Amino acid sequence: MDALIADLESAAEGSRELDARIAEEVVWVKGRGDSLRSAGIDFYETAQAMCQRYTTSLDAALTLVPEGWDWEIADYGGDQDSPRAVLWHGIPAEHVDDVKHHGAFGWTPALALCIASLKARRGAAG
Repeated sequence: MDALIADLESAAEGSRELDARIAEEVVWVKGRGDSLRSAGIDFYETAQAMCQRYTTSLDAALTLVPEGWDWEIADYGGDQDSPRAVLWHGIPAEHVDDVKHHGAFGWTPALALCIASLKARRGAAG
C-alpha cells in the first residue's frame, strides 16, 4: 500500500490506472489481479472499466473512508496550495490535533481524501 500512497501523493490529477490500483488494494481481494493475469485477462483494463472513479470523484473517494471515521477536507492556502483531508475516529473535530489522525495533501480534494483514507486503513491494519 505504501507504493500506491506515494504514487497518489505525486499525482497531479486522478487517473483510471490509480483507481484500478485502489480497487485492487482496498475493494477486491488482494492478489486477484495476479490470478486474472495468469488466466490471460488484463486485470487493469478490466478494473478500469469496472471500478469507481476514486481519484476524480469525491463521492467515490468517500467510500474509501473507513466505517465510523469522521473526515474533513479544507484548502488552507499558504505554503500548501493543495487541499488537505484529515480523518479521525471518535473525537470532536476541534480536538483532532490532540489525538492520532491521518492527514494528507493532494492536488485535488478527491486525491487528498484517497490518500488520507488509505493511510487510515494502513494504520488500522498495522
